[in-house]
Amino acid sequence: MAHDPRFTDQPSRKTHEAALDALIEPWTLQRSPVDVMQALQAAGVAATPVYNTEALCNDPQFQHRGYTVPINHPVTGTTPAAGIPGLYSALPKEALNYAPAPRLGEHNDDILGDLLGLSSVDIARLKEERVVC
Repeated sequence: MAHDPRFTDQPSRKTHEAALDALIEPWTLQRSPVDVMQALQAAGVAATPVYNTEALCNDPQFQHRGYTVPINHPVTGTTPAAGIPGLYSALPKEALNYAPAPRLGEHNDDILGDLLGLSSVDIARLKEERVVC
């Protein structure tokens, strides 16, 4: 494959993507994503597995780095959520303010009143007319 003119540069590989996939797929199907990554890295190719959410959360390296953080939601309880993908010395983990997703309408008064300048009477009318929650 290394000397096949269809694959010598990125534009050629893109043009012949189906043929390249057909050559690579049998090899990758016989290996786990981590095995593929290790084989490619051993050959000097920058590689990482493409994970689904479950595999990402269960990866030992991501667990070690604290990739998932527990988020306590008032309705659904505590569940793991994705944190920031990297660790940065200038951004200590304890400075991060992870918060649950807002409930439907939770910030309406702030947005409609403080940001958009509607009066409390206008906001009450919108709620009464069921325009907002």
